[in-house]
Amino acid sequence: MNKIVNSLLLCLLFTTTQAQQDKSELGFRLGLQVNAGVNRLMRTDMWMVGELVSSTKPLFGGGLEIGYRFNRYFSVYTGMGISRYGFRVKLKKEPHFGNLEWFQVFGHTSYWEMPIRLRYHQVLSDVVALYIDAGVKGGLLQSFRSNYYVNVPSLVELTVPQDDRSDFAKWLLNPLLGIGTQLSLGTHFELHIGAECAYGLNDYFAGLQTTPEAIENAAVMNVKPEVWKGYSLSGMLKLGFYFKL
Repeated sequence: MNKIVNSLLLCLLFTTTQAQQDKSELGFRLGLQVNAGVNRLMRTDMWMVGELVSSTKPLFGGGLEIGYRFNRYFSVYTGMGISRYGFRVKLKKEPHFGNLEWFQVFGHTSYWEMPIRLRYHQVLSDVVALYIDAGVKGGLLQSFRSNYYVNVPSLVELTVPQDDRSDFAKWLLNPLLGIGTQLSLGTHFELHIGAECAYGLNDYFAGLQTTPEAIENAAVMNVKPEVWKGYSLSGMLKLGFYFKL
């Protein structure tokens, strides 16, 4: 009889302790996050010319995040940050000029970003948990820098800086997936280490679409108007330091 009573008491003590631990994990988190990775433009194309060749370029950024842990398994995170996307695309031949054999555009754009992530936690111990993220992030164009580089036979190579903000998408919408691990550092702090992949739903070169002016200018030159296309695919490593409120 005593063994049964002792077993019940131990079970009750374990359940109570586990419930207290789970309760301590609930609530808000406020954190600072930094990330670094690569960006590549996919499905690149220039209308009536052909596919553009894209190169992988650096991506980095950071920002503030706030999260809320609903229970042992689920939480939601959002925040505000800024990311800088590098890009480079090149074209073997450009029909607008008779002797131009090589042409490329390169530079970077910076976007203010606001992500929303739903996170699933798999708790391994009191200190370590794994997580999976799914969500979306929206971005608003903040700054840019681009250059048009041309290599003309019998002439010097030219690099022409561009300052036309309208060349790029004013906003981006990127679904995202991520995985990582979460480490508890005492009672009030957490360290999040993870990786994330995002794909752009809208055209990166949205500003370089056919306009009445472009059509008119192209008609004068007896060529087709430029319509660029490219969709951002990015992968990054993330590091976040969070305070439990």
